[in-house]
Amino acid sequence: MSFWYRVSSEANYDKLWFYIDGVEKLGGKSGNIGWTQVTYLLTAGTHTLIWKYTKDGSVSSGEDSAYIDDLVINGLGGTTYAYVPEGSAIYHIQTENLTQITGNKLFLNIEQPGNTNIEFYISEDNINWQFISNNTSIDWLINSQKRDFYIKVLLQTLDNSISPIVNSINFSAWYEVQSFLKREKEFIRLYDLHGNLVAILENAYDIVVEEKLNDAETLEFSIPFNDSKSQYIKHDEEVIYANKRYIISQIVDGRDDSGKEIVNVSCELAYIELLNSTKQGEFLIDRKSAIDGLKQLLTGTRWTVGTIEADSDGIYSLKEVDKTVLWLVRQWAKIVGLEIQWDSINRKINMLQQIGSNRGAGFRYKKNLKSIKRTVKPPEATVLYAYGKNGLSIADFNDGKEYLEDYSWYTSQGLTLTEAKAKFRKEYIWQDDRFILTQNLLDAAKKKLAELSQPIISYECNVLDLSSITGLSEDKFFIGDTVRVYDSELKIDVMTRILRLKRYPQEPWKNEVELSYIIPGLQDTEEQSISSDIAAAQPSMLFATNNQQLTITTTQQYPVSLSITNFSSTNAQIGLMIVGQASAALVLTVKFFLAGTQIGPTIQQQCQAGYNTIGVPFVLAQIQQGSAMLGVQMYTSTGTFTIAAQHLQFYVYATNLLGGVGSEAPRVNWEENIDVKVLQLNMVASAETQLPITIGNEEVIKLEQIATSAIVTLS
Repeated sequence: MSFWYRVSSEANYDKLWFYIDGVEKLGGKSGNIGWTQVTYLLTAGTHTLIWKYTKDGSVSSGEDSAYIDDLVINGLGGTTYAYVPEGSAIYHIQTENLTQITGNKLFLNIEQPGNTNIEFYISEDNINWQFISNNTSIDWLINSQKRDFYIKVLLQTLDNSISPIVNSINFSAWYEVQSFLKREKEFIRLYDLHGNLVAILENAYDIVVEEKLNDAETLEFSIPFNDSKSQYIKHDEEVIYANKRYIISQIVDGRDDSGKEIVNVSCELAYIELLNSTKQGEFLIDRKSAIDGLKQLLTGTRWTVGTIEADSDGIYSLKEVDKTVLWLVRQWAKIVGLEIQWDSINRKINMLQQIGSNRGAGFRYKKNLKSIKRTVKPPEATVLYAYGKNGLSIADFNDGKEYLEDYSWYTSQGLTLTEAKAKFRKEYIWQDDRFILTQNLLDAAKKKLAELSQPIISYECNVLDLSSITGLSEDKFFIGDTVRVYDSELKIDVMTRILRLKRYPQEPWKNEVELSYIIPGLQDTEEQSISSDIAAAQPSMLFATNNQQLTITTTQQYPVSLSITNFSSTNAQIGLMIVGQASAALVLTVKFFLAGTQIGPTIQQQCQAGYNTIGVPFVLAQIQQGSAMLGVQMYTSTGTFTIAAQHLQFYVYATNLLGGVGSEAPRVNWEENIDVKVLQLNMVASAETQLPITIGNEEVIKLEQIATSAIVTLS
């Protein structure tokens, strides 16, 4: 690879750097350097190339810039693939309760085109193998204590353009179910306001636990009014049930249908403690990681940060006024694109890529699926206009367009893209004031449209919780889990997620689940998200002053500066007020610099010996989106000009601003995007690639592939 570079900057301070895979190759080029070409060797593989321009904010010299041009990368090639003649994979099957088996079967779902072959073998020890066929019983597993075994798959083809495929391998076993009545019954434990255990409510009944993904979680139960322990139940007390901490939110005394006096108790998961903590006034998280932002949110509460599955490079911002910590935590989860998992026992907040997992659980009619209702709604939008705080749009990061498009559902139904656009252009305006940075808004908009552009298919089911009887892990299911729903008569066979789960621990046959392809936002219905107009921008002010006495001399000085971030282009009113004492008759020169470039007029104020008052208001027509330092430069023609503490005031009044104050201009790092010309290469490449065969139940398995050759175009 090679490129040309040029530098015009402050020598030894403002520098150009270049790295290959994190290793410095071009280090600290500064001063005045004419166009120079450099060449580096790239080994085969994937590489990361980084150019950086780091700047000392106190002085700007020359053009205060570095340039690169004519980037050329040779040796790039593309590949096409052909299947190898033979490949194999071994599955290690482990089952927790594989004991006292009275029958079993192995079911194989395969695709075997002509000129291909698939063979299956089974082994107890991964050494000695026995050939098996589909729908076969494994004799040596019956009435044994074996808990694991191995299955080997051999794939073969005589035609390198086709491959046999293993869609799924299912193993079923029948065994004698041990009585679940021997298991210890779980009781609700009641704690007073000091955290002391005061009662175990063994007579509680009609216990119901309801969870909604990324939403509320509640516990309800009843207890006889004449139970001696009912007197201890009070508002705001804690109860612990099923290893979760709840807070009592409502107590109702009454009678049931039979006239029996009862006490009905409603509780919410302990996250409602965060409702009692409010961030009064303006609360700002300014460009922080998911972890650091959550830490800032939880400062002053009893809750701490748990596991955060976020991109370490992700930077996010949030700006709100007079909101509870609970509301802010939920908004933060939306901004960083994670799901909240509440560890109520330890008062920790986990934010995960996805709650739940695929445990192999399934709901089958006439087995554990009692009833099912399917609801289908067509795609709600194919065009999404996304706007953030104060009219922030995605245009700057989306080729100048304020909208995204997705017609994938309709093209998957056989329409051409042109036909889909003509018939099914469904526009949707999405306004979310939580977003103040364009890239974050764009990322969220893509996820939003991915949901809105697909049909909403939901399933409401009444299911029997077999795990309460069998104790088997494959019969257990939890909120967020991916499960299979199967009803042969309705021709329903789908993999979907559990969005709502209502459990009756004492009557598991009454359990209810709600499943859907689309995950709704936290208490965020689509109607609430729609906005037909964009909120008017609200201006704000950034202010700085000198905290100690300043003496301005004939040397250029930067006595005060503001670090600003404007998340959309804006105009601004800038003002400066100075009261100071001149040592003699002199001219005081004042200049304003934004990102190292002078803005506004140069002020030259004739001062008499003694005290002088100077006021400088002016309007800046436009400040581009981004972050920069706004500084004031001052110097005298002769003598000195002394400014007492707090006698220099500097402000910026504009919309779309975030910022902070510095008593002196800090040293800052700058990174800029570099436009690289499109290169078109014609090169034949040949390589051999070993791709692993994926292992797992109901996973598609294909043969490894080897590369042949192709001509590619790189951009």
